[in-house]
This record gives sequence, structure tokens and C-alpha cells, in this order.
Amino acid sequence: GLIDIRDQTGFITFSWNYLHDHHKCGIVGASDSDLYDDRKITFHHNYYNKVKLRIPMYRGSVGHFFNNYIVGARDATEIREGTCVRVEKNYYEPLHYSIYTPTDHPGRTERIDNIEVQRADRAYPDDCTADIPYQYNHVLTNNTADVKTVVPQNAGVGKI
Repeated sequence: GLIDIRDQTGFITFSWNYLHDHHKCGIVGASDSDLYDDRKITFHHNYYNKVKLRIPMYRGSVGHFFNNYIVGARDATEIREGTCVRVEKNYYEPLHYSIYTPTDHPGRTERIDNIEVQRADRAYPDDCTADIPYQYNHVLTNNTADVKTVVPQNAGVGKI
């Protein structure tokens, strides 16, 4: 993967990146036994273009995935066991699964105002309330539809 987070790592933020032309973007937690109670991982304002899977795959963590633009993917935000992720104001272009969990190791999500242009019919992960340990309203793109324009214009090397 492009970004892999494992073991007892936490309090990491990935923002304003352009991630593209790859099979797997990243994982949080290297295996189903890599569960860390204090792992808090945030992805915001990232542009995922032609990344097929794991945008990202969360295991054993509290996550925040907001204001990201995903296009050209097959499956995107995979939520596995021991996880509660706030998935907020993301823009998903047509894909197979946008926000999902496997049946054998299910995780949970708090889904807020995401745009999913088209997705296969599959139940979302069960609900939860993510304990986000910071203030972020000052960086949140208020209108989710704007994510499709704002993020590609500003994400990547040398843009901000």
C-alpha cells in the first residue's frame, strides 16, 4: 500500500495528498490482531485518483475520514473490527462499495453528509459515535459538493 500504519502508532494525520494509480492505498492496523486502543488516525482533503482498494482500510482504531475526493476506485473505505470511524463530507464517484465492512470482522461508522454518486447495494457498517480529540470546523469544507473541486485543485506536491 501507499500508506500503512501498524503496531502502536497513533495520532497521525494525512492531509492534502494526491494519491493515484495504485492498487491498494493504505491500511490502519496490519492484521486482525493489530488492534491498538489509542490509535487515532485522520485522513482529510486527500485526492484519490485510480486507487482501486483500501481508501483506507481501518482496523483497531478511532478514525476520522473527511473531505476526501475518491474517483476511479473499485472499493473505498473499508471498516474492520475494533474500529469506529467518522466518515464525513467525502465525495465518492461511481464505484462498487464506498463505505463498507466485511461480514467476518465488522467495524462501525458514523456517517455524515457524504456524496456517493453510485454504489452497489450493501448495508453500511453499524453506527457508532467517534470520539474525535480535536476541533476541525475551521478546516471542514462546509458544502460536500465543493469537495470534488476544492480537493483536486489544492492537493498534492507544491500546491499548499
